[in-house]
Amino acid sequence: MGSDQISTSNGSGILDGVDPSETPVLRLVGSRVTLADRVYSQIRKALMSGQFLPGQTLTIDNLSSQLGVSHMPVREALRRLSAVEALEVAKNGSTRVPFVSIERLNDICANRLLLESHAVALAAQKIDSDAVARLQAIIEKHEECRRANEVYRMLELNQHLHFEIYAQAGSPILTQNIENLWLRHGPYMRLLTAELVKQVGPDSTLEVGPGHEMMINALSGRDPDAAAEALKTDILGPFDMLVDLCREHNEAEERRA
Repeated sequence: MGSDQISTSNGSGILDGVDPSETPVLRLVGSRVTLADRVYSQIRKALMSGQFLPGQTLTIDNLSSQLGVSHMPVREALRRLSAVEALEVAKNGSTRVPFVSIERLNDICANRLLLESHAVALAAQKIDSDAVARLQAIIEKHEECRRANEVYRMLELNQHLHFEIYAQAGSPILTQNIENLWLRHGPYMRLLTAELVKQVGPDSTLEVGPGHEMMINALSGRDPDAAAEALKTDILGPFDMLVDLCREHNEAEERRA
């Protein structure tokens, strides 16, 4: 498999200056699922973690090369992701990451608040001490990454933490719907990542993951209402920053047009 990083050659605005060499590469991992499912899972993970730029065109040739597979499983993965509106099909037939807008961000976050607060409340009623210990370990690693300015790993752990909690809710359908919202949130995560690279470090006063400890305390206390409130704090923590980043990005795009 080639060593190419995810292409950011059409980067713009506030994303300029982000070192592409620090962007995680797409990699396939061995499993018993089909090749098509593995390709779909890996591209989906890359979208959810914000590895693609808003409006970036995803070419079958490039993704096939990075993943070391033929065109067919990549084409199928892009079709499936377009079907859930994680990707868009442009008028010329190309597949691209959706552009960002404040209106769309508001809609995504409003629905995340509804579904994820429900999931964490359910988890609080079912979670056991072993699961709480696993979550605490993830939070500790998350903090270590924040101090070391390992932003990509930190955000990966943030995603891991959330979905470990949602798994405790015992509702695969609910988790699937949350995953779809995270897919649509991916372009906004890309904007946030670029900003966190500049701000996160051992001397940073920026609060990252403001609801994590609150969630753990509520979960360990089996308090559904407190867990839901902590989740809302975590989602809303970076919201104002995202609104500003979205506005700056779109203004930069307009100047380039």
